[in-house]
Amino acid sequence: MTMLNKKIATDFKLFTHKTSLNEVFIKHMSIIDDNQLLVKLRIYNKHENYDDVITTPDLINPMFRLECCRQAETYVAHSGFSLPLSFKFILKSWSLTLSWENYIKTKKADHNEICIHIQSDVSLAKRDKLRNNSYFFSITYAGVVIGEACFKVGYMRNESYLKLRGQITPDSLAKENNNIKLPAKSLGYNAENNAMLYNYRLHNQVHETMLIVPEDNITYSDHYQDHITGFNLVEGTKQFCFFYLSQIQHYDISTMCIAHINSVFEHYTENNLPTYLFLKHFEKRGNGEYEFIVSIMQEGKCKALCTLQLKEV
Repeated sequence: MTMLNKKIATDFKLFTHKTSLNEVFIKHMSIIDDNQLLVKLRIYNKHENYDDVITTPDLINPMFRLECCRQAETYVAHSGFSLPLSFKFILKSWSLTLSWENYIKTKKADHNEICIHIQSDVSLAKRDKLRNNSYFFSITYAGVVIGEACFKVGYMRNESYLKLRGQITPDSLAKENNNIKLPAKSLGYNAENNAMLYNYRLHNQVHETMLIVPEDNITYSDHYQDHITGFNLVEGTKQFCFFYLSQIQHYDISTMCIAHINSVFEHYTENNLPTYLFLKHFEKRGNGEYEFIVSIMQEGKCKALCTLQLKEV
């Protein structure tokens, strides 16, 4: 690898907040005008997480596309808006919706990249005043739109962030021996290392489970934060929805796929506190579609709310 290529690879890792180059999917960013950008990303191949799913494995993993939008947002903030690496990113909400008819016709093996057209609410000309922004993503594959997303993000100087957060306990929650891990296949995976849910129970007519993020899983842990990431909260929610359908409703989840994600992050979900997922709402709709609303709780306080729609392919 040449010195130039090493610098580019380092910038990609730094600007996407990753430590492993294998988890970085961005290949190129170009600026269209002060409010529009185009980002190209490589599609994963033989990936330990994204290729491990038992749910529609031939299609492009929706969680991969959510991660691609996240990487595009951080890269644009640093490279396009020249935001210093010392700044903290405050994810307020995000949503992802598949363009269903187009999406189910695509096969992961047909092409090796996706493109994301980004519409930024804040102009690049105001790069020195960036404190909040909304990003709208149009995800295309072989020239066809296969999904859309929206992120709302705040940005904060490190010293202000430390004042906001106060004393932070960075250590992750230890796995106690009495925690019972849910089987990977009931959560939509083959490999047990991709499972992150424990201790399912039905209590007072509410389905609940416990989330413990495996520290040795690079997909879940490579984007390190002093709290549980939004990606991992959505991943846990997705696994809970598949568990409910496969084990409680006794459906075949191998033909099901995420159709829509919407998450609102109200408070930081701390690494060192027990994290519980509560199923607040389940609705079986027509056309093989199922809607879930899951509340993410710590110490009796709602930290985030995730709405997820699964659909039969």
